[in-house]
Amino acid sequence: MVLQKTGHKMGEIRLEFGWLDWVFLSIYNFLLVETMCSRFGIRHGNVKMIPDPEW
Repeated sequence: MVLQKTGHKMGEIRLEFGWLDWVFLSIYNFLLVETMCSRFGIRHGNVKMIPDPEW
């Protein structure tokens, strides 16, 4: 699956990739954002997750 950035709109990308690929990309992007937020101690809603000091 090759992602071409040629100025497509979201609808065109969804039709080009197909429904399952679009769901996969959406889930992948969501998990990527969650991983980055967790790694930097940031959660949605301005709630910080700070590791325990003894770790």
